Amino acid sequence: MIDEFGKHLEYAAKESPEKELYFIQLLAEYANDEDRNIFFITTLHQAFDSYAHGLDSQQRKEWDKVRGRLKELTFNEPVEQLLYIASEFLSEEKTTPSVDKKIKRLLKAIEIAKVFPLKSELNLELAKNLYPLDPLSGSVLSLALQKYGQNERSLFTFLQSDEFLGINDYDRKENPFYNLACVYDYLIHNHHSFLSSKYNPHYVQWNALKKAIERVESIFDENVFELKRVVKAIGLLNIFATEGAKVDGEFLIKYGETAFGIGKISDLIKKLEIKQIIRYRSYKQQYILFEGTDFDIEYELQQASSKIDPVTDVVTPLRKYFEFPYLPAKRTYYEKGTPRFFEFILSEKPIQKTPEQPIDGYINLVFNTSFDKVWDISQDVEEPILYGVFENTSEIENQIFLIERTKSVIDVIDSDKIAERELTGLLDTQIEELNSLIMDNIYSASEDLRWTHDGIEFKINNSKALNNELSKICDKVYHKTPIFDNELINKEKVSPAIYKPRKTLLKLLIENSVEENLGLDPDTFPAEKTIYLSLLKQNGIHRENGEAWELGEPDANSGFNQLWDECEEFFESTKSGKRPITDLISTLKNPPFGLKNGFIELWIPIYLIIKENDYALFQEEAYIPELSYDIINLVYRDSKLFEIKAYHISDVKKKIFSKYRAYHEQDEHADFSNSSFVETIRPFLLVYNGLNEYGRTTSKISQSAQKIRDAIKTATEPEKAFFEDFPIALGYTNLDSLDSEKILKQYVHDLDKAIDEVKKAYDRLIDRIENCMLQTVDIDIETNFEVYQTIVQDRYESIKSYKLAPYQKKLLDRLKSPLADREKWISSVAFAILDKPLSKMDDDEEPLLLDKLSTRLEELDNLVELSSLDFDPKKQDAYRLKIQTLSRESTDINVIADKKKLKNASKRIEKIKDLLTDDKETNQAVLLKILEELDK
Repeated sequence: MIDEFGKHLEYAAKESPEKELYFIQLLAEYANDEDRNIFFITTLHQAFDSYAHGLDSQQRKEWDKVRGRLKELTFNEPVEQLLYIASEFLSEEKTTPSVDKKIKRLLKAIEIAKVFPLKSELNLELAKNLYPLDPLSGSVLSLALQKYGQNERSLFTFLQSDEFLGINDYDRKENPFYNLACVYDYLIHNHHSFLSSKYNPHYVQWNALKKAIERVESIFDENVFELKRVVKAIGLLNIFATEGAKVDGEFLIKYGETAFGIGKISDLIKKLEIKQIIRYRSYKQQYILFEGTDFDIEYELQQASSKIDPVTDVVTPLRKYFEFPYLPAKRTYYEKGTPRFFEFILSEKPIQKTPEQPIDGYINLVFNTSFDKVWDISQDVEEPILYGVFENTSEIENQIFLIERTKSVIDVIDSDKIAERELTGLLDTQIEELNSLIMDNIYSASEDLRWTHDGIEFKINNSKALNNELSKICDKVYHKTPIFDNELINKEKVSPAIYKPRKTLLKLLIENSVEENLGLDPDTFPAEKTIYLSLLKQNGIHRENGEAWELGEPDANSGFNQLWDECEEFFESTKSGKRPITDLISTLKNPPFGLKNGFIELWIPIYLIIKENDYALFQEEAYIPELSYDIINLVYRDSKLFEIKAYHISDVKKKIFSKYRAYHEQDEHADFSNSSFVETIRPFLLVYNGLNEYGRTTSKISQSAQKIRDAIKTATEPEKAFFEDFPIALGYTNLDSLDSEKILKQYVHDLDKAIDEVKKAYDRLIDRIENCMLQTVDIDIETNFEVYQTIVQDRYESIKSYKLAPYQKKLLDRLKSPLADREKWISSVAFAILDKPLSKMDDDEEPLLLDKLSTRLEELDNLVELSSLDFDPKKQDAYRLKIQTLSRESTDINVIADKKKLKNASKRIEKIKDLLTDDKETNQAVLLKILEELDK
């Protein structure tokens, strides 16, 4: 433990702040290590950051960072305690009858003016014990030492020492009491550094006081001492007196004559006013320090009065100036745990408006409409609206007039900052008085304001009565609100600190719902457990059933039954079609529930978890087959994305469901639930996702298979797809047509067959390409892939790829590919023909593919023959021709020609060309005939 740690901080602030602070940081971090059993305790007379007032901004940031390593335990001794300590210390000094008389005079003046700044009662005994301090200077000194010094330490120093200008060193001849002027002198002398710094919370006021004293010294030649004392008293009271204090001439005269011991205070005040050192604010009934201005404020206000139109419309300015408080309905909050807030609305006619959260109701202050008319309207208004009708608004109109007048004068001020500041202060006070005037009418049973709700008139005498009426309205309008007393969740906007416990609870509900207390540690009570106990366990929503725990409907006497019934009613309505979850949320936010958003964000996911086997969930039209933590987490974060549809299972649907499960060797006696339905329908929904582009578009499957594929593709509701769209796609008109056991069995068989056809469409294409290839190269179509792949590759091994045309080379490379996967190898061969993936092929391209594949394989066969011929490529050209006619066998011709002879025969070639005609087909037939003859 380190006592007087402030001394270390004062040293750190003056001598190498960065270095010293770093040491303190290391010390704190060392102590904060959980592995060390250390408590590092210090004592300070002020807050940690109070010792940093002499540092620059960067150093203060470092100071704040170090402060974060320490946990502050504040002991704020009441200032009244300081005053009591001072009175006990000074009580030994006895007062004389003459002094007692002066004290009584001071007490009376202070009481009338309401300038005593402390909350404790000021009495004669306390005042006498404080002597030579007067009651006002004693209280101001206590406040000042608390704000600028070190509380009781500074007080003891003041009382016990012989400090200059202290209580043991003041001039008792000049001062009958240690008065406000003496307090000012003492504070300035002993706390000048802090008072002059901008870290002083009253820096502006102290600076103005200092300037006012300097102006007195420079302007006046006589009574300077007395004038300064008056200024000091006014300055300190401006800082420390209560808001409603009347620091007027009457009080200053009585205080000055008694505490200062001087007469003619009124003359001193007048002199100060003439020189604009002080100014009387009539609207606050107090003198203030004033810097002086040539702008005649009072005259300008009087002149403006004739230029401002009388106020006829009070609603518009009231909306502008009236600060609308939100009033809580406290009793209903205490009873049900749901906070309720009413908003003020000002209007000329009564409103009829449904509140939206976070607002639960309205206090409608109505102007310019008769009470009888408002009362008549209120009989038919079901919304939570309390009407207050103003029948006499003269005071309000007058106050608005004063505000508008002051504003008009501010608008004509030309760069006179002092006058502008003074008038702005006046305007702020007038607006405050307008607010007080409205609120006083509300709480004082004023005859100018009459109240009604639901056709009943009643009086409101105070804030408690008003709050009680608001609670009655809530009891009536929000009568279905469940009782849930948990302020962590039951509010409009939960704290970020609750995000993690909420997520943890939802995760436990999904993963551990069969465990007692969701598997939470019985010896600890984190926030998620508190929510669980107050919401789920206490209301029977999570309960024991045999050897396991389960989620279900709340207990009959829990208070959650009406909420549950509303959710069930919404749930039933979704059997006929999907509905967005936001519809349910909207219902729960509005009367008669009026649930807060923080509670709804937790309740909706919980309800969905409880009912997860009885509905289908959709996110942006997409079916969600499983309610995972990630999905439920998104439900409360962005509920507008989700819709639900409850399952509506007829007897025929149950038979179809059971028969199909039996057909696929699943438990046919399983109850229909989301999990069993998902298990059954999942293979169908995944079929389309597993198809490539060819499989999704080909028409090389049966019509029924195409219709099933389209039904799966367009399915948005699994239940509708399974029980309606699929039967229709297979030619069954409706569910009733599946009523017989025989037809139902046939339907399941047809459905399975169509699904199989859809799934294998691409496989069948691969088969057709494979058959074409094998038939072209004379390989048995039953030959295994690994075998025929080797045969094909060996077949074309002798071909030199560099001698081939690009399209031939591409095909040869694909045929020689070492791919061991049959489908991939055949697809790559097809790619060489199509120049695009086989999966993207259209149906009308298939014949072309097969024809080209056959032709090009034959070309490669011819090239194999040529490669086997014995010739010199450098000197000779080799040709292979195949002539096929319908009437006889084909003729294969292999020709090896000498390149030089061919060159020399160019003239003969030209002669032959000359003998040919323009008939191309006849020319070709003639040449082929000649070739056949030459080959004999």
